[in-house]
Amino acid sequence: LGSPDDLVTQIGWRIARGMVLARQGKASEAETVARSGLELALSTEYASQTAEAHMALADVLRLAGRTDEAAEELERALAIYERKEFAASADAVRTELADLRAELGSSVP
Repeated sequence: LGSPDDLVTQIGWRIARGMVLARQGKASEAETVARSGLELALSTEYASQTAEAHMALADVLRLAGRTDEAAEELERALAIYERKEFAASADAVRTELADLRAELGSSVP
């Protein structure tokens, strides 16, 4: 329902839709939509939306079993939050990254 030039809305629906599609098992479509949201976010100066788009893509990739790539996206989000000194958001990403790394460690034979 948002205006095409309302980038926050355009980014938001794409990252939300990507996460929903991933949970429906539609990995390829989910990734396409999430990457589209990230691409839009990267074209702006909106640090929070960009970090959120990285996190959403990480979620999509994790659900697709691509945990190494998911970790990379989380690290990108963390870098943004640290640069902007968003401490609570950075802490949340650190926790998610630690959980993901633990998941990676448990999958190693």
